[in-house]
Amino acid sequence: MSDVLPPPPPPRSNDGCWKWGALTCGIGCSVAVIAVVVGGFLFMRSPLVKNVMQSMEDAQEVSKEIKTAWNALEKYHKEKGKYPDKLTALIPNYLPSESSLHYSKDPNGPEFTYHKPAPDADDSVIVLEYKVSMNIPTGPGQPPPIVNITIRKDGQMTQQTGSPYPGGTGRTSVPSAPGSGSSY
Repeated sequence: MSDVLPPPPPPRSNDGCWKWGALTCGIGCSVAVIAVVVGGFLFMRSPLVKNVMQSMEDAQEVSKEIKTAWNALEKYHKEKGKYPDKLTALIPNYLPSESSLHYSKDPNGPEFTYHKPAPDADDSVIVLEYKVSMNIPTGPGQPPPIVNITIRKDGQMTQQTGSPYPGGTGRTSVPSAPGSGSSY
């Protein structure tokens, strides 16, 4: 064996790799967080997102208004023992005016669609419905998707989003509790 000792290790400096690694990682992560926040902000301000959000707000408002018409129908049914032949029979005793039979943001648009239930009709029969067209760009020759809002005889409300074509794809159903407004 030799009596020679190895040289001592070099002195440490404050410029170690841990210090520089942590600094670079911190800066990189900060830049990434800023990019995500700015990107999210720009995305939320995009016309497409604004149109989708507006369409969903419209669907919520229609849900409230159609529920008011359904409540008037139920009151008429309880008092008279039958459903009216037409929704206009609710004016003026149960609803203030014919404008109550339309979506308030589209007063010249279509009325709520009324399906008079048979006297022995099941509670699952749809009594009122309305279709809200979503202002979303689609492919050439394709209509925009719709939100179909329905109220059954038992008061159960659903909102289905999908194609305006029969059998269209992408349908989802969102039920709400009986006697309540929309579940949104």
